[in-house]
Amino acid sequence: MKSLCIVVALLITNSPLFAQPLINSAFSMRGLNTNVKSLSLGNAVTSLSGSYGDPQINPAGIELKESLQLSYTRNEFEVESTDRIISAVVGFNKSTFSLAFRRVFGGYLANLAREPVAYTRFNSHENYFGLSYSISLLSHLRVGAGVNYLESTGGYGSYFSQHRHKEQNDWSADIGIQYKYPIKVDEKFILEPKFGFSITDFGKGINYYSSEKSHTAPLPGRMRLGTGISIQTLEKIKGKYFLGLSVTGDISKTLNRYERAVIGSDTLYRAMNPFDELMETWTPLEYFDGQKYNTVSVTEQLWFHAGIEFQVLESFFLRWGFQKAPDYDKQLGYRSVGFGVDLYYLVFDYNHILIRNGERFRDDYYSSLAGPHWQLTARFPFDGKRPRTILDDFLK
Repeated sequence: MKSLCIVVALLITNSPLFAQPLINSAFSMRGLNTNVKSLSLGNAVTSLSGSYGDPQINPAGIELKESLQLSYTRNEFEVESTDRIISAVVGFNKSTFSLAFRRVFGGYLANLAREPVAYTRFNSHENYFGLSYSISLLSHLRVGAGVNYLESTGGYGSYFSQHRHKEQNDWSADIGIQYKYPIKVDEKFILEPKFGFSITDFGKGINYYSSEKSHTAPLPGRMRLGTGISIQTLEKIKGKYFLGLSVTGDISKTLNRYERAVIGSDTLYRAMNPFDELMETWTPLEYFDGQKYNTVSVTEQLWFHAGIEFQVLESFFLRWGFQKAPDYDKQLGYRSVGFGVDLYYLVFDYNHILIRNGERFRDDYYSSLAGPHWQLTARFPFDGKRPRTILDDFLK
């Protein structure tokens, strides 16, 4: 799924480096993380692990103790696209494996220039397969890595009828690290600062056209830095910690960049080498918004994420999230609310992306992620035992 409606306009510029909106990169839906817990917290989960670990954001975050976890996620976008995720997480003493399959199909995704990324009539879809691994090296330090196979039938939406299109596939890599340090305060609270860093979807760009003499598109790579703090009361009711509060904040930056290449009489815009992207990502860039060229500084390229979670009896959760995107990706910014119910064997999480001021189709207020998102998770302990849950008290 891909739309690059500004290629012709780019050909007349003299600047060597360009960026495109995230939803205009190769495998565009890959850049739209739709893990329900992550969405509920504004994708500010780089420093979180355990049941909040999201391998698409930080592979070091997947952490499970001696059990198997299976999840099914369903997302219904209000722009007529659907998203399904099936994942399995297997945890041992110090190491954890995660296997995930995600399929996005049908519909379209509106972008900044009001051009669709994929039309329903193209029957386009994207498939993502991911394998991740994390391990605790020290008592408070965890590292992780992952590899992803990406498959797409989508191409440049606005140029579909002018070129011979081909299906594409590619590989990308993820790396991450986390550190957390619990502190007991006055025998009443546990205070736990957390830190995380990751680079995800690191890989070479692809060519959606049969001709080798064509523009290529970069992957939606991203660098993230996150921190957070959680507070847990040591007071227990029926064996469960009574209250908990978690506050997290992340800063992230996309790595997708183009460079100009002259081949004979043709001027092409090619995806930059991913290692060069890491170096050039700290420089200003230029992009075209459909009307004029814009040059943005490094700070103006940053994404900001924030999340708050309030929990009761380790079973009931309320979540608020905020994601602020740069101007050229502003439709990917959002506010959200969500909740969760954790009964250990069965977990249900729900999130809804808010449309500000109730104006559904105005660019200034509309989020491409708008719509309901829910996830169902089942856990199976290897020893057949589980912690006592609040359900046990209700069923007495």
